[in-house]
Amino acid sequence: MASQGVSVVVVTNAPLAADDRARLAELSHLVVERPNLGYDFGGYREGVLQVLDRGIRPKALYIMNDSMWFPLSEDSDVLERSRAAPEDLWGLFIDLDQQHRETGDMTAQHVQSYFFRFSGQMVRDPDFDRYWRKMSLVNEKRIVIQLRELGLTRHFRKLGYSVGGLHSWREVVEFLLSLDDEQMMRDILHHQAQVNRKDSRLLEPLLADPTLSALQIRDMLRDRIDNTDLLVFSTALHPAVMTSLNFPFLKKQRVEMMVGKRAKMIELGLHAAYPEPIRHEVEMWDKR
Repeated sequence: MASQGVSVVVVTNAPLAADDRARLAELSHLVVERPNLGYDFGGYREGVLQVLDRGIRPKALYIMNDSMWFPLSEDSDVLERSRAAPEDLWGLFIDLDQQHRETGDMTAQHVQSYFFRFSGQMVRDPDFDRYWRKMSLVNEKRIVIQLRELGLTRHFRKLGYSVGGLHSWREVVEFLLSLDDEQMMRDILHHQAQVNRKDSRLLEPLLADPTLSALQIRDMLRDRIDNTDLLVFSTALHPAVMTSLNFPFLKKQRVEMMVGKRAKMIELGLHAAYPEPIRHEVEMWDKR
């Protein structure tokens, strides 16, 4: 980020060893250590207010957490693309929460909270300042997701700000529905049946039927895929989806689907071109 002209403020919710603090100080404008209150949004609030209280109003303000590896290539152009994007609130991935999948409310999309880019116009708005200053610190993860991750996009959209992203759940759905590679589709469906218990109950009997091709199975389930009732968690699907769509990030969550995705990536050697130390961390992450 520094090489791209972004001045970095590091906020940690855990105490740092002296050596680590010194290393971070060399690479960043400011290092802040704080109590672990409010999950990632507690840290976000601290970082934003550190900037605003210094009277700094940057052309773009980035917020990013360490729940993902990013970028996955040395020549990533994501920051340039974020600067060029016309939307006021921009992120790496636009998603739809499970609650809205179930109700069919497809208008409630939100920017996933591991990466935000706010425009200079937003940062200069007094409402932006008020949003962060009034934010309470909540130590219940699901509440943080509902109030903060989902709520942030909703809040600023209501104020008239535009929202966009590099990738989206809809892009993934359209990829799955238009895929014409039989082997890749079979790999995706088999993998999903192995790592997602809900989907496996539907997929396994179909995959066991020798008269059905994988593309035929997909077409039988087209409506369920289209309304996100099947193959739901876009960022955790078989790594063929991620590589085909050139996702520049990989999530670190240790939930069953993400563990399975990383295992499949390592099996296929798809992580081999990642920069160090990302490649090594991906290999070791689920052995802890």
